[in-house]
Amino acid sequence: MASVTRRELIGLLVLVMATLLAYLPVFNNGFVWDDDLWLTENQAVHSPGDLGAIWQLKYDHDTGEFQSPTTQYYPLVFTSFWIENKIWGLDPLGYHAINLVLHLFNVLLVWVIARRIGLGSGLLIAAIFALHPVHVESVAWVTQRRNLLSGLFYLLAMWSYLGFDHRRQWWRWVLALGLFVGALLSKTVTATLPFALLLLLVFVHGKGSHLPRLKVNQLWPLLPLVLVGMVAGLVAANLETGSAGANTLVMDTSIVERIFILVPSTFAFYAGKILWPFPVSFIYPRWVVDAGNPLQYIPLLGLVAAMAAAFWGWRRLGQIGPMLLILFSGLTLAPALGLFDVYFFRYSYVADHWQYLGSLGFIILLVVLVEKLVRRFFSKPNYRKISVVISVVVLGVLGATSFQQTLAYKDAETLWRHTLKTNPTAWIALNNLGRIEAEMAFQAQDQRLRFEWLNKSKSHFEQAMKFDEARPEACNNLANIAYLQKDYNKAAQMYLEAISLQPDEPGVYYNLRMALSATGDVAQAAAIFDRVLKEKLVHEDLTRAEVYHQLGRAQAELGANDKAAASIQQALATYPSLPNVQLFQVSVLVKLERYREAMAGLRRVPRGHGEYLGAKATLVRLLATCPDSSLRDCREAKALLLEIEGETKSRGLPPAIVELHSIVNRICGP
Repeated sequence: MASVTRRELIGLLVLVMATLLAYLPVFNNGFVWDDDLWLTENQAVHSPGDLGAIWQLKYDHDTGEFQSPTTQYYPLVFTSFWIENKIWGLDPLGYHAINLVLHLFNVLLVWVIARRIGLGSGLLIAAIFALHPVHVESVAWVTQRRNLLSGLFYLLAMWSYLGFDHRRQWWRWVLALGLFVGALLSKTVTATLPFALLLLLVFVHGKGSHLPRLKVNQLWPLLPLVLVGMVAGLVAANLETGSAGANTLVMDTSIVERIFILVPSTFAFYAGKILWPFPVSFIYPRWVVDAGNPLQYIPLLGLVAAMAAAFWGWRRLGQIGPMLLILFSGLTLAPALGLFDVYFFRYSYVADHWQYLGSLGFIILLVVLVEKLVRRFFSKPNYRKISVVISVVVLGVLGATSFQQTLAYKDAETLWRHTLKTNPTAWIALNNLGRIEAEMAFQAQDQRLRFEWLNKSKSHFEQAMKFDEARPEACNNLANIAYLQKDYNKAAQMYLEAISLQPDEPGVYYNLRMALSATGDVAQAAAIFDRVLKEKLVHEDLTRAEVYHQLGRAQAELGANDKAAASIQQALATYPSLPNVQLFQVSVLVKLERYREAMAGLRRVPRGHGEYLGAKATLVRLLATCPDSSLRDCREAKALLLEIEGETKSRGLPPAIVELHSIVNRICGP
């Protein structure tokens, strides 16, 4: 590969500065949707020393599902969060800065690879990739670190493999394989890399004009990468349908509709957004797939026409590149085109962050086609000037649009308001914005301001009620407002409506019990939960366990502790990993004077859980003061107390621990 020229270095420097300018608002941005799940409230990230937990992947033989302490098994992403959390805590500036740096590295790699395979407009391709507003979502949303980090490993693996193919140095192949594994451990959709490499080999060896006869020794090194990608893909699909929640998605589209309508429509959408990215939205409208509507087959016809034109260009003009580029984008986007269920499909079939890498095929194709048109219609002396003018205008518009879009990610409220401007049908935005406004209402000290925020909140929830997908959550949210306004009867009525619409939502059962407890009708709560269980209205183990849990709570309030203990035992038998339920079981067992079982339950609360220290403190108290003298153990009580004091000392011993220390010293001696 030729050495880098001074002009190229200047161009790269200008590109880096332009990208920093386009993303300048990101340095004032905070955390938005899902950042709590992935970072700010993720216990695995905040763990002081247990980094190994992030890398754990277990297989449950009973359920046939993989289990990970994180939502999806992207350990390199969570490791990066874990490290940063130890450096700058939850200051969003650091996370945004790292995202932007990763994007810049990816931009440079796009230029390096384009240059290696002989694309003359590599700098322009990299510039469009850097500044295109469809990539703002991947850069300005901290959670999308997975796109940026997996993209870095993906592009590095591609660069390394191209070097191996050129020089046949096996250390380059090993490096490419290792980098590919890094990409998979950051985001599994990069499993398509081996097929992208095959297309690149066809382009390079065919010199962009013909289909070469690749030798066996050029093909078989790709097979290990294919196998590794398949394994990673199967694990990811298992996790997506399990912990990520895709199994709760009800898709009313047949396989035929997906292949002939949904796939071409989403593919056309992504291609169109590269050509005309206006408007850019966090949540795009979710269209209705209707096999009876002939207009919905237009994208399919367009895709067939595009492939036919690309095939004609190869056979008649000796240009195989366009066909390979369409295939590249199709393969890279394949996991998100609609063939496989993804939880996000309940909001929209498309999202900008899904085409971070897949956009490259469209970008390169667009640049190549525009260049050919300019060459065709303008003479050679004017060609370069016209190209420069077009490039500057296009990049200026893209950069300005990205700047404006980055402002939308300032905070959650700003993002949801911007989403509703671009897509008024985004019911998730209505619900989430309503919840933010409700929280602001009940934090407001001024009564007039509180009333205004509350009315805005109700208005958004009522608008969300118009959408079938949003009704259960909107009902629950409106009920929460009624509860906070102490209108407990209305709250209970709306919680019941939410349950009738979506019985498998566990949190609503807790809300319903609290509302009915406030009305004094705990018996009705117990009767409702008992009916739900007997009629098998719920199907998810977690929800069933929560119904048993709330039934036990209601029975305990009614003084039926024996029944409460049985219900809680059923909850834990259904879904064992519920520490808050384990702690409630302990309180019931203590009332029943079943101290041995209570102690066993306290010992089962896992380290790292928010109630872990509280459980240990309760165990210390029982070990020191248990009415059953045979269960007292001062030695264990003192040892556990020392452990608790060691974990809380840095923050100052809480009064409850100081009191517990006094009790243990009085009973067991200093």
